[in-house]
Amino acid sequence: MSLKLEQVTFGYRKEQTLFNKLDLSFRRGELAAVIGPNGSGKSTLLKLATGLLLPTGGRVLLHDQDLKYMPPRVRARHLATVFQLARHAIPYTVEDVVLLGRIARRQWWEKYASSDRRAAQEAMESLDIARYARKSYSELSGGEQQRVLLAAALAQEPEMLLLDEPTSALDLGHGFLLLDLLEKLAEEKKIGIVMISHDLTLAAQYARRIVLLDHGRILADGAPEEVLTATNIRKVYNCNVSILRSPEGCMIPVRSGG
Repeated sequence: MSLKLEQVTFGYRKEQTLFNKLDLSFRRGELAAVIGPNGSGKSTLLKLATGLLLPTGGRVLLHDQDLKYMPPRVRARHLATVFQLARHAIPYTVEDVVLLGRIARRQWWEKYASSDRRAAQEAMESLDIARYARKSYSELSGGEQQRVLLAAALAQEPEMLLLDEPTSALDLGHGFLLLDLLEKLAEEKKIGIVMISHDLTLAAQYARRIVLLDHGRILADGAPEEVLTATNIRKVYNCNVSILRSPEGCMIPVRSGG
């Protein structure tokens, strides 16, 4: 299964085009990071890929079917998305919010089955929030709420998972917990994972593929060592860096003079 943007054109204003005949695809089993400076089109790309925005030209295909004609319920069985956290007062328990991820897999009049509750429990345990199951979602911190929404997406049991800055509200420990989990899901369950990230070091450490956007264009697309070069970073981010490698082989961009 794959998610394809085929000759996609889009702009928020008729006279200003952000994407012009963009071709990009993601497949199951890969963990890919989309990076780029503010205004490069990362969040817009994610909204197009999920069907929240419709392209003015071209198509977005999920399993070779145009998202535009795919019922939302069918789409949700294959594709899950978590956008950046916006704090809301939701009058549900944590377990209730996570169980919402199972809606696409049952009829609206049906009660939750044991398989639904098992999927929700496993998702909560994987993100270290099972102890909050009976707690009100609204009482949680921003980072805890982020993990609840991620658990709801996992409970969907999607084939493709799209994430907008998934670690932005998380502390260091839970950020690594999430990224370790995403890496495992891609490798063992063959879920296709696409995450937007501003953290180039984390992207290089976990993603097997990095897509670098620059004003709606793909400047580079490939393995971290191919994309995260001093030349590419200077061109897109307008700053001079040196690329260092940790003893574990992680790539670390460091500001250099000039």
